[in-house]
Amino acid sequence: MAPKKTTKKKIVKKEQCNNCLDKKRWALTGSLLWGGLILVLGLLNIWTGYGTEFITLFGSIYPGYNSTLFGTFIGTVWGLIDAFIGIWIFLWLYEKIVKLTT
Repeated sequence: MAPKKTTKKKIVKKEQCNNCLDKKRWALTGSLLWGGLILVLGLLNIWTGYGTEFITLFGSIYPGYNSTLFGTFIGTVWGLIDAFIGIWIFLWLYEKIVKLTT
């Protein structure tokens, strides 16, 4: 019986960058903070009326965000998505600038 041939897989390392940031973790952290802010202010507005101008302003940016429980949920989801994408793009651009200037 012939011995089995084993193939060695090459492990390709990701490009190492000392000045790079973990875009996914930073974007997730920022989006959780922003989404949490949207949620808390929406709930405060429902219970106390606090932040009506903020709700009106961001209701014009995030469709469905208003002074209801469902509207607050919709605004929170929009805020999470918006912040994640915005922060990820910001860090991607930052890394491009760092690579160009070093």
